[in-house]
Amino acid sequence: MAGEYRGSTWRQGAVFRYQDTVGNKQLGVIATHDCDICADLEVEPVVEYLQASPIVASNGSMTFGKNARRLHVSIFDGRKREQAVALDVRERASMPKDDFVQRAEPYEYQLASQDVVVFRRWLSARYSRSAFANAFEVQMDRVRERIDRLAKTHGHRIRAMYFDVDDNQLVERGKGEEPYALAIYVVYPPDANDAEAQNFATRLKQIFTK
Repeated sequence: MAGEYRGSTWRQGAVFRYQDTVGNKQLGVIATHDCDICADLEVEPVVEYLQASPIVASNGSMTFGKNARRLHVSIFDGRKREQAVALDVRERASMPKDDFVQRAEPYEYQLASQDVVVFRRWLSARYSRSAFANAFEVQMDRVRERIDRLAKTHGHRIRAMYFDVDDNQLVERGKGEEPYALAIYVVYPPDANDAEAQNFATRLKQIFTK
């Protein structure tokens, strides 16, 4: 029937609860765009979503979309109670739209509006993020674990870390050639504590200089 889903109130980023094939209750976050949710079946026959797994606490290296594959984010109920959940973009799933309408029910905990924006940006980053030269990635292997540990313990408030390598020129450099020119931009929200931001940037610089 034409226009059957035009009045749908489901939106991208909405958290829903559903029963899986073995009868267990699961949580999902809608990845499908609003327009595609409302589209007719012959145009968009499925609703895409990511399973949301409750966790005890967020890992700072996975908040605000800093990790391209995994996202830790909080959902809230009407009384501002908070629950941290983990999402993995590699585990994106889909459900026939008719099944979704029958099986999905709104969950009492939802993403805050600013976190819906983070969710959308994180989804798109899987295909639009920057790439670096292989030789640079090899050098990064020497410090990658230390950066992850720093972000995990001190990076909960970080919005993003941007790496500018050789002014965004993809050049493979061999042994004995000029080193890569690297600038790192650490982005904090406007209300961040200046000392906290400076401390993180200083620790990050020390990882590379050592």
